[in-house]
Amino acid sequence: MPRSPRCHGQLALCGPLSLMEAARAAWQRSSRPIAGLRFETFGNSGEHAAEPFWVELPRHGLRFEVPAGRNLLNMLEEHGVQALSDCRRGECGLCAMAIVELKGAVDHRDVLFSAEHKQANARLCACVSRVCGGAWCWTRPSAPIDRRVVGSRYTTCRSRPSQ
Repeated sequence: MPRSPRCHGQLALCGPLSLMEAARAAWQRSSRPIAGLRFETFGNSGEHAAEPFWVELPRHGLRFEVPAGRNLLNMLEEHGVQALSDCRRGECGLCAMAIVELKGAVDHRDVLFSAEHKQANARLCACVSRVCGGAWCWTRPSAPIDRRVVGSRYTTCRSRPSQ
């Protein structure tokens, strides 16, 4: 990609997570506005195979396992914990939860957070991200996600039902 800041353009991209992350990094290195980069997602399998992990919610007095075939958001709802959500594909960030304590590694399967945010392991998207080899506990984030900071705009291929 050209490094000229005057050459902004737009890029619409669809593919595996590694391709989208590489494109985002190249786009940022070229000094182009992040708003010009758009992703289309069809689901994300992450960097690691899904494995069960434990979640502890001290405020709710809960501790439960998230099986390999389920996601944290669904398990929260199953245990009566109300959590905000919308896309359920790791695009919107509405279900992002703050990580209070982590034992293991987060497999960030979202396309919302930047590489820096993912490396910090301060939040994860409960609808898609997982923990590998450990347990963690969380609290609800206190501030909404600022898309200008964490990522680009996203489109999806899933059609919305007509009303």
